[in-house]
Parts: sequence; C-alpha cells; structure tokens
Amino acid sequence: MDPREEGRYDDLFFTVLQQCQKLEPFLDHFFNFLYRRTDLYRIMRHKYDTMGFNPGVAEEMVRKYFMKYQKWAREADEIKERQEAAKLKEREAAKLKEKAAATQPDKPPPKTIIVTPASRGLYPQDDDDDDDDIPGNKMRISDSPDVHAVPTQLDAYNGSVTENYIWSQSLTDLDIKVPVPPGTKAKELTVEIQSQHLKVALKKPHVKKNPKGRDWPQVFIDGQLLYVVKANESMWNMDGSTLQINLEKGEERMWKSIVEGEKEIDMTTLDVSKDLSEYDEEARAAFTKVIYDHNRKMRGQPTSEDERMYDILREAWDKEGSPFKGTPFNPSLVNLHTPSGSYCPPQPEEGEQKQ
Repeated sequence: MDPREEGRYDDLFFTVLQQCQKLEPFLDHFFNFLYRRTDLYRIMRHKYDTMGFNPGVAEEMVRKYFMKYQKWAREADEIKERQEAAKLKEREAAKLKEKAAATQPDKPPPKTIIVTPASRGLYPQDDDDDDDDIPGNKMRISDSPDVHAVPTQLDAYNGSVTENYIWSQSLTDLDIKVPVPPGTKAKELTVEIQSQHLKVALKKPHVKKNPKGRDWPQVFIDGQLLYVVKANESMWNMDGSTLQINLEKGEERMWKSIVEGEKEIDMTTLDVSKDLSEYDEEARAAFTKVIYDHNRKMRGQPTSEDERMYDILREAWDKEGSPFKGTPFNPSLVNLHTPSGSYCPPQPEEGEQKQ
C-alpha cells in the first residue's frame, strides 16, 4: 500500500464499525459483501472460466494481508516493550541518583536526556522534537548507552547491523533501515539507487550528536552493490527518523553484504525459504491446488481432478450415442475410478433422482 493511501477510508470504515458495535459482526458484514458482490469465493474449475480464483488462491490472498499487519502489530508491541524497559531503567537510575545526591549534596545531578523514540528506527529522537509536549509521547533515558533502543531480530532477518544502518533480505529483495537525525526531511537527503550502486547522504552536515554521543555521519552508504538490483522497481520512504529503502534484487540469490568491502554475514545461518506470496501466479496456483487436493482427499471428498472427470461425464451424459441420454445425471450408475484412486461420486443435483 502506498503510504499516502493509508487511512484514506478510515472515516467510512469507522462509521460501519460504529453501526456494528463489535469487531466480529463488522468482519461478518465485510466478508458477506465480498461474497455477494465479488468473485472472491468463486473457484475456477474450467480453463474457460473468467471469474473466480484457482483453488486455495483466495484463502492465501486473505492470509497474506492478515499476516502483513500481524507482523506490524508485533513490531509495535516490541517497540512498546523496549520503551517500558527503558522507563524502568530510568526510574531505577533516578533512585540511585537520589541516594548519591543525599550523600553528595554539592555534586550536580547527572544529566538526563528527554527523547522521543522513533517509531521503527535504531535510535531515539532528541529533545527538540515538536511532539515533546504530548502526554505519553516522550520518555527519559540516562546517558548510559545500554538503554537506547536496539534493533530487533526482525529488522536484521537474514542480514546484519552495521555502523550506519541495519539490513535484512529475502530471496527477492533487500530492506535497509538508516537512522537519520531527528526532524530530517526527505528533501534534505540524497538517495541515489542505481543498478550497481547505492548512495545515502545528508545534503548538509548535522551539527548535533547522535544518541551515542558521536557526530552524525554525512554519508551513510556510498558504494558498489554486491550484485545488480532492479533500480526502477526499488523505492525509499521516510518513517519518522528512519529512512527505509527497499531494493528489488536482479536475481534470486542471498547477499553476504549490501555493498562491496563491508563485513560479510555467515551464509550458513540464512533462511532461504520463500513465502508463497513471492512466487509467480502460476506457481502459487500449482501449490494451492496441491494443498486443496490433499485436504479434499483427506476428508474423503473429490479432488479438483476428480471434479474435472465428473464435469466431462456430465457433458457426455446426454449427448447422442450415450446410453444415458434422456435420463437425469447420476454418476453413481458409472463405475468411475478417479485420478485420486478412490471412488466417491457426488450426490445427484437437487431435482434429480437416482435410477
């Protein structure tokens, strides 16, 4: 989803949700609408069908977007837990400071920094953020480096944490997160994505220190990519004080690093499996067909190939030369052995009688 589209229909959905009062009836109405007004629940059984989906594709499509936002929710929970842990450490540090101040009244208390955590960045924001006065939007941390927000394993999945950025990868793409100075606008950045080169830099040096007490680098990444990427299909956007870059790989392979010369990761520990959504439409249809047929067979129901044979039998039932011409369709009269190796003819259709 284009970030600019997020929340576009909130007012409409919220109105419906208010009418339903609870989430379950809201979902019931939503899927009822899809059932009545779309072909989401229609299964394509013939090569000449123009509506519907191959078996299992619709379920996988719904599951794909459910899992997408479930992942977002879990990441948000992890960020909240880190914030709460930081607050707890701050309170414990404050108690120690009070005790120290009681024994050494002439010594000024150690400095604390008020920061606003970046929603998904590596570092918290500093105290010049415009949202500092919003209740619950800021926390205090001590000068100790161990209380700063740290990247999660999800952020470095199949990748690594470097000095200036963190990256992850699948077989088909790369995700790079670059923490930038709080308040940085997109127009203040230089982001150049070429097929074999990547550059990320500030157009002007930043005068303030980062949360680790170091100068912000003016150039975050500038080097030859390890392999070729599809520059036209790659993109970047700002998320709080984090620059997010998605690079589409030129070919399916795992990378040891983003740019040449950087520390390489251990390739033996990588997960090279692919999510079903990453395969092309033809491959997804083949996988979902296998799953559909397996589940049907386990329940003693005809598979898609069995149903295709029944359809052929139905078409030939009343044709010229058929011994059953003029009689209601009833496959139980035929000793039909299906491709799945079982004999499980469907019941006659409503209005038809067994002969």
